[in-house]
Amino acid sequence: MGAYIAELEQIRAEQPPHNVMGTARYTAPDSPGLRWRNGLNGVRARALRDARRLRQETWCAGKKDGLPEAEVFRLGDLTYIAVLEASGAWTARVAELRGEHTRRYGPSSR
Repeated sequence: MGAYIAELEQIRAEQPPHNVMGTARYTAPDSPGLRWRNGLNGVRARALRDARRLRQETWCAGKKDGLPEAEVFRLGDLTYIAVLEASGAWTARVAELRGEHTRRYGPSSR
């Protein structure tokens, strides 16, 4: 541990121009795109949480209704995809999920 602290002190004494992370001189990157993407994080988190919860509820309801297991999972996946699509925050991921769903289960209606 002593060597680590000594090395940090030496770096701090040198004040290298390229290694400012963790110092007062460091400023985080900032751009309109970065602010937009960071603002989307809350929407994405809520959409994922809701999609997972509704997929689970769909699975439980399907099992309770006596649907075949493959159909239960297919409907759960469709529910998950629909919730993410409705949020508008996961457009690329929704396209990937739809492609995976089609490959796994074949074409189906929404």
